[in-house]
Amino acid sequence: MSDAKYQQRNMKLYFLVVLLAAFIMPLAAVPVAVVLHRAFTVELGQNGVALGSSNNVLEETADAIRHGLRTACPDGTAQGCTNGVGTFAGLFEKEITVTVMSAKWGGNREVYDILMDAVALLAVNGVGPVTGRKCTDNTYCTTWDRFNVTFKDGLWHMNVALENKYNVYNTHDCYKGLQNAKNVLSDLQPRMEKASDDGDVYVDATCYDPNKKSG
Repeated sequence: MSDAKYQQRNMKLYFLVVLLAAFIMPLAAVPVAVVLHRAFTVELGQNGVALGSSNNVLEETADAIRHGLRTACPDGTAQGCTNGVGTFAGLFEKEITVTVMSAKWGGNREVYDILMDAVALLAVNGVGPVTGRKCTDNTYCTTWDRFNVTFKDGLWHMNVALENKYNVYNTHDCYKGLQNAKNVLSDLQPRMEKASDDGDVYVDATCYDPNKKSG
């Protein structure tokens, strides 16, 4: 191969590498921060809480959970709240405690409402009977005991625990309900995109890992 042809080939390879770098480098440098910033996610508890039977676990229970959440974490606090406690009537009118361990919405009332709706709807859509059968009037219907809903890499979040001290029926398979949880967040996704002025929000749901170190 002549020197001229050799140099010509090297120049072509050089320009090819430059073009590839121009496309690949932005993709490699941006995604991690951007993806986390746009992630609308929930981490769900591994244990179950009995909410009631099928005749009182849907719309009425969702409204009751919202009421308990608003008692624990009033929107008048403007930016967020910690360690707020509320209650609502669940199984056989027994009191269920809702604890908002931490929440932040940065003074954005619509984000506050979305986080509240997410927890309430996740709770009722995660319902499953302890027997493994379809939830009916004659079976106890359980849901996850924990909901950590986050957006903007945790900048906005609501970390909630449910507890029914009368409940001994705490068997609940977290993983079987993950698709239901994703569907709930997907339904709320357009509202979150509008409230945050951040397009291309994506959703995900995972189960709480007790071995994961916090912070």
